[in-house]
Amino acid sequence: ASPDELAELDAALGHTDEVAAWAAESNELHRLLEQALRSPRRRQEGVEGVMRAVRVLPGSAAAPRVMGTVRALDRQRSRLLRRRIIARIVVWSAAAAAIVIAASLWMVGRDARGESALFASGDGAHRMRGGVEAPLVAGTAIFPGDRIACGPGSATVTFADGTSLDLQAGTLLDLQAGTGKRLHLADGRLSATVAPQRRPFVISTPQSVTAVIGTRFILDTDGERTRLSVSEGSVRMQRADAKGSASAAVDVGAGHAAEARADLPLVARTIEPLYAFDFEDGALPPMFAAGTPGSPPVSDGGRTCLVGTPEPQWSPDRNIVCIRRNAYVQYQEGLRCGFDFLVTEPVTEVGVMIYDADQDQNYGTGSTAPEPRRWHHLEFAFAQLVPYLRPAEHMAAGDRIDSLYIVPHGAAAQRFYVDNLVIWREVPEKP
Repeated sequence: ASPDELAELDAALGHTDEVAAWAAESNELHRLLEQALRSPRRRQEGVEGVMRAVRVLPGSAAAPRVMGTVRALDRQRSRLLRRRIIARIVVWSAAAAAIVIAASLWMVGRDARGESALFASGDGAHRMRGGVEAPLVAGTAIFPGDRIACGPGSATVTFADGTSLDLQAGTLLDLQAGTGKRLHLADGRLSATVAPQRRPFVISTPQSVTAVIGTRFILDTDGERTRLSVSEGSVRMQRADAKGSASAAVDVGAGHAAEARADLPLVARTIEPLYAFDFEDGALPPMFAAGTPGSPPVSDGGRTCLVGTPEPQWSPDRNIVCIRRNAYVQYQEGLRCGFDFLVTEPVTEVGVMIYDADQDQNYGTGSTAPEPRRWHHLEFAFAQLVPYLRPAEHMAAGDRIDSLYIVPHGAAAQRFYVDNLVIWREVPEKP
């Protein structure tokens, strides 16, 4: 300090005892500050101590100079801290970059293989890998390249993110390599609940390619067509050519359906429910002539279903479920029906027959031989039912559907069960 500054300081120190005490404290703090500047760990503590002391300095001519000194020391501290922080940032950035590169390489490798964090379970289903077939039991790990063959049994596939697929009997599902989840439904029916996806979840069939982000839907395919119905979210469906490449696309939202078939345009269709029966109230609906509300031997999620009973006018010796005569359903384009069923003994098929009162002709269809004591689903379009008497005739708009019978063939006396019977119409959306 200069002589003038020392004289000014002496005058200030002699002002009061309080100032003298502060001066002694400041000397000690100055010593601590010098020590702190040599020890980075204590630098901040020392500077803050001096600044606290300055705040109690009485107003004097020396105060601005002391404050200026502290500020200069604080700037020095800040520069040193910035240098240390920058050095740490460089080190941290290099480490983070290494982690990002490693993670990217891992993701690229994983995406090339496809998602493999899958587990499956099934009763009577099998996993096929490299030509080797193994039973599909609870917790079985499955990977891209595997095939799930349900045969007479069903199966459930669960992904790590909670996405789940329920596969019905007779379904063939291939897990494919590629980005994200990629599956090929070669045959059969699956019901999916898909968690939100970062990348589209792609399911191909011989006739279509569907891309899913997060939704609930049912996909059903056979040798000629693939059908999609969506209950939540939205699914993009594309027609696949003979080489499996996707072409024309349609977005199918909740409450809509679409069907990829060679003789039909690929369009979204609005689902208009006409009749729906879950039988949960325990009463036989007025439209039904045969069937008794009861509990199923294997639960399908509900408490009550219809148990097949004889229908005296048509089948007194066979347990059936049927909509009574004269409970007319009018035939319209896009009319469909679906229901769940369970048989307790082996049968050759579960058949469906309707009677067209205006044409005086029966039409029918049937399921493949279902596995006993397991719930199955049968769905059909009225337009695709086969006429029994005059094959050249077809139902016409406005025809009265007089009755509908659901009949197991091959075991007349057995008990069988029907649930969740729905009749609806699908109307093509206008362009």
